[in-house]
Amino acid sequence: MTLSDTVNDTIKNTLITTLVTYSVEKIKEFAKRFKDRDIAFIEDPNTISFIKEQRKSSEWQIYKHYLENKEFRILAQMGLTLRKLDNKPEAQQSLRTKIHDKYGKIGLHRAQLVQNEILNTIIAKVAPQAKPEELVKTIQQLLDQVDSCVLFIQMNDDPQTKIEELKTRMYVLCLPVIILYGLKSAKVIVTEIANALEKYFTIDYDIFREDSMNKTTICFRRKI
Repeated sequence: MTLSDTVNDTIKNTLITTLVTYSVEKIKEFAKRFKDRDIAFIEDPNTISFIKEQRKSSEWQIYKHYLENKEFRILAQMGLTLRKLDNKPEAQQSLRTKIHDKYGKIGLHRAQLVQNEILNTIIAKVAPQAKPEELVKTIQQLLDQVDSCVLFIQMNDDPQTKIEELKTRMYVLCLPVIILYGLKSAKVIVTEIANALEKYFTIDYDIFREDSMNKTTICFRRKI
């Protein structure tokens, strides 16, 4: 082999290495853009950074195992970001508006299910007693019918009215899960409603409760 051949081979190998490296970087860049296009509608770079940050959270690592629907996965990330923005009310409201514009009222409610830690509570309570595929199905049904399945109780709600409303939902709609959620002074009303419903539905539903200083979440899950 001549010196010229050696030089040519060296140049060729260098070019090949450079092209491969360039191609790999381009592929990575393209993949990143493809992954981020679902959140491009947010537009605000700071909020987008917050969303990307949530993808590294331990809570998201749990959700991605149980959320098979692509839209639900995006909305879960939005919900985590809404919670992260609790101390930034203007940015939070802007994100809430953009979620509503993109996914509608029901999409916003799905994101708020994550924001308010309701979905996290359901997974934590149901997972020990359900097979993974059953939990996936329960979550799918919950998010599909979120406006029927979740009731946000207010402090001025009349307990008896809510009890009758929920009895109708459970008898007529045969919902797979019903969630009662209340903050602060509404916690007492949530408990009163749940205690009344428990008398009617203990045969058909498992009941899970999560209570803290600021909120109460009670879940009725139809037995498999």
